[in-house]
Amino acid sequence: MNETLLYQAIGYIDDQFLEECEAHQAAPLPWRRWGALAACFAFAAGAVLLLHGQDGNGGLLPPPEPSYSFCPGEVPPPETVPAPDADKASGSEATHTLTLEEALESQPYGLYLPARTPEGFSPDSIVARDGEAGSLLAVWTKGPGAFEELDWQVRPYDPEDASRITPVSETRNYDLGLYSLPFSDSVPEELWEVVDCPIFPAKELTQEAVDRRIYTTGESGEEGSLPRARFAVLYDKAVVEVTAKGVSPQWLYEALSGLPRD
Repeated sequence: MNETLLYQAIGYIDDQFLEECEAHQAAPLPWRRWGALAACFAFAAGAVLLLHGQDGNGGLLPPPEPSYSFCPGEVPPPETVPAPDADKASGSEATHTLTLEEALESQPYGLYLPARTPEGFSPDSIVARDGEAGSLLAVWTKGPGAFEELDWQVRPYDPEDASRITPVSETRNYDLGLYSLPFSDSVPEELWEVVDCPIFPAKELTQEAVDRRIYTTGESGEEGSLPRARFAVLYDKAVVEVTAKGVSPQWLYEALSGLPRD
């Protein structure tokens, strides 16, 4: 305790206690004099501690922020652990863009790109994804701001694809004419996964099967009237998944049936 705090504390002492201290100073016995003085100092010290532990509104001050220290090998408190490196944590596969010529020559998926593009369309982007098997995604459009678009993805077969493979004879698994918009309300729950994006064996693909995948949203405006389709075809060495808007079903069938099936 410094002198300033001591004087401040004494200022809070009731005058009655000071008078008693002065009265005791006149007493002949020395031990009484020192006992009274000790009582005054004890009271002053208590007042200082009480004042130091309160804020301006009379409430207790919050405890001081803890300071952490830890040795190598110990687990630090959560707030002191540095955030993991985002690139290392994501574990994402590397991707790179290709020209159409480079994509057509790439192995093994270049063979499964269409030999010609739909009329009026031009390549927008072609992205190759590296990895254990990799993949190839090509996008064609009719230019900036156009609604027409063709997404053509070539990838390896995944065991999870098995539940979406359907023979052409099972029309309830893919014929959108059997259901009404919104499809999420009209398609039975047990068929939703396959109806949403069926996978046809390449040797069974027909023009009629492709036609049954075509639908329009019925909305007003140019975009609402464009034919749309989404489905996939299973080839011997790849799966080709197509999402099209504004592409004729005839072009889709001819492009897919012209790909290598063995």
